[in-house]
Amino acid sequence: MEKPIRFSQVRDWADHRLGRLVVMRLLGRRNGSTIWSALCDCGVSIEIASGDIKKGKIKSCGCYRKDRTTRHGYSGTRIYYSWGGMIQRCSNPNNRNYGQYGAKGIKVCPRWLKFENFLADMGERPAGTTLDRRDGNKDYTPNNCRWSTIEQQARNKKNNIFVNVNNAVMCIADASRLLGISFGAVTYRVQKGHIKIAIRPKGA
Repeated sequence: MEKPIRFSQVRDWADHRLGRLVVMRLLGRRNGSTIWSALCDCGVSIEIASGDIKKGKIKSCGCYRKDRTTRHGYSGTRIYYSWGGMIQRCSNPNNRNYGQYGAKGIKVCPRWLKFENFLADMGERPAGTTLDRRDGNKDYTPNNCRWSTIEQQARNKKNNIFVNVNNAVMCIADASRLLGISFGAVTYRVQKGHIKIAIRPKGA
């Protein structure tokens, strides 16, 4: 059995992306090679040697080759990135959004770990929309997900701020539409005190 290696003795590949793979953590040495765990966008974890990471020889868990064989033709599309992003924020601790999803127990249903099933259930992603959960406390499942605009998602947030415009209480998204200015512009005016807050979210 080989001796454990010191982390300072090897290059830190954590959070390094290789195609569909994101390197996660150092596992140790095996047969003279430094071994890392890596998470694929499809949700499958694999082990990969430092030499293969450096050379960029491995790009996925094997799903890329399978996708090319099945020829679904969606690699690099909006819906494919939505699917990959969903899996990453729920299963990759190194993802910048993991704290709001995976760390809180939000999961992707087993059926959706396969892209073709996600596509069949959700359909094509309309322009100007992103993947949204109807109930932000529940998992990514066919019954809880939809394609929504930024304004629709803003109405669905637990930390929504309601403002007073022309003596009417509304969320920022609706104020944006009423005033004919961008969502960001309304938010800026709220921050500057030009638009009064009517209701703050709990804890704000």
